[in-house]
Amino acid sequence: MEATKTCIKCGGTWPISFFYIHRKGKKRARCIGCEPKRTEGNYLLIRKAHNSITRHARSIGLAKANFAEQFGWNPYRMAEDLAHAITGRCPYCLEPVIDPHRLTFDVIDPKKPPNYSANVRICCATCNTTKNSMDPEAWGERLRLLAEYREWIDKVRDNPLKNLPLFRE
Repeated sequence: MEATKTCIKCGGTWPISFFYIHRKGKKRARCIGCEPKRTEGNYLLIRKAHNSITRHARSIGLAKANFAEQFGWNPYRMAEDLAHAITGRCPYCLEPVIDPHRLTFDVIDPKKPPNYSANVRICCATCNTTKNSMDPEAWGERLRLLAEYREWIDKVRDNPLKNLPLFRE
């Protein structure tokens, strides 16, 4: 008969083989059923939120906990916002975003405090990186031209010959 162990979470007594082995060679205190799955649910999104809080806090020079409390950056709320944003589009380039690794938290106006509810937007990493290296006027002009480009592309799709630059009336 195999030795048993009691899980600290569910209280069930299970064979030792029902427990994961810790990297130090010891069996873990939680059974396989109670051990949190690192790929389940919003775990990856919560990790991403924690990492974003850490990066933004470091850039301002505050401790992570002080930054989160002062500016309302709650990792669970952020993870939920990321989950909703995955099925949508980037608010800047309007490209669909499916991969959560391509989403970032953008501080809209870096001159203002990074309050989560008022000055933070979720966007794709490409737009966030591009916006970071441009001044606000140039970024606004880029977005205006991008909208104009999208309209032009839609017209070209409707009537390919009429709306090409060479054949404008």
